[in-house]
Amino acid sequence: MSFQGNLKSVSFPDVLQLLTLSKKTGTLHLKQDGTEKRVYLKNGAIIYGDSNLSEDSFDNLLLSSGLITLEELKKARKVQELTGKDLASTLVYLNLVSKEKIAELSRRYVENIVFSLFSWEDGEFVFEEGQLPDTDIIVSSLNTMNILMEGTRRIDEWTRIRNAIPVDNAVLQVASEVLAQMKEVKLSPVETMVLSLVDGERCISEMRDKASLDQLTFAKALYNLISAGVVRQIGVKEKVTKPGEEKKEALELTTAIYNLAFDLVLDAIKKKMGKTGQKVILNTYDKFKSKYKVLEFITARDDASFDFSNFVEMCSQIPEETRMHEVSNGLSNFLEELLESITGTIGIKQKKALAKQIEESVHPLVAENEELLKKYGLYSDFKRTLE
Repeated sequence: MSFQGNLKSVSFPDVLQLLTLSKKTGTLHLKQDGTEKRVYLKNGAIIYGDSNLSEDSFDNLLLSSGLITLEELKKARKVQELTGKDLASTLVYLNLVSKEKIAELSRRYVENIVFSLFSWEDGEFVFEEGQLPDTDIIVSSLNTMNILMEGTRRIDEWTRIRNAIPVDNAVLQVASEVLAQMKEVKLSPVETMVLSLVDGERCISEMRDKASLDQLTFAKALYNLISAGVVRQIGVKEKVTKPGEEKKEALELTTAIYNLAFDLVLDAIKKKMGKTGQKVILNTYDKFKSKYKVLEFITARDDASFDFSNFVEMCSQIPEETRMHEVSNGLSNFLEELLESITGTIGIKQKKALAKQIEESVHPLVAENEELLKKYGLYSDFKRTLE
């Protein structure tokens, strides 16, 4: 069994439950923006997880738990290079952490990664059957039903806390009346660490990045500090979008717009011609994919739907100075070719009706981001295609 989809359509708990009940062995890959996480299962039970985020790392968990210092971790890493043993075994060998604590931390490490996925409301997922991790930090099987129940509880808690703390660009400072009493204020180690990041200049998102904690742990500590009156909001920091981030956002918007447009074209021709219509679309794609390089970054499925899951990432192969133009030109011309290729089947009147349907369907997305799309010439190409 190998399947993929988007968490907007199938929630992470539902995917996890399906794999558990089917007693599957393999790797569940999940991707959201630049974040990638994986959950590994054996006979339907979770045995491991990993992530490309530094705050999710095993090293970070070791340090935040207070069991070892940064210097001890560096020492263990050097010994590990010499012996070739895994980090967990090295820490035990050096008497820095007991076997029992390593087992407990390994379990918590995997649980933290899995629990963090319960808050993902969108993102692509792919399950690859039979694939297992190359690691020594394997936990004994976690009870997935308990994970599902605890994950749901945490989401409820996270929603409550998120609604109670300020927005991400809010700037905080320590309450002046508290400063004089700091020695008497009893804080947990995590709360103390989060408080140390409050300087009257950093916003909450910048504090979170520096804290290297999972979102829920950071949010709970901040919530407690705010609720107790230890810190308060003094303003907001204007969001500064870097040029690279803005271009990526424009590409993601363009991808979403054309993805929806192609789906509507497919739906229209399938209703008219069934599987024969699918062949028309696939033949048009095969004919023009060599003409427009960006089409090579789209996967055409057997049912003539298009998979854009890696499109934005693949576009990085195009030189930056021409990237936006090539994407816009390629996708708009291909959409125009598709509409022309089915005109003989559905008729000019239906073609115009379909173009209008596409325009109306993407209107909310286009209207909300019209300025950004116009800035990179993406707006005019799309409008021209539908005329």
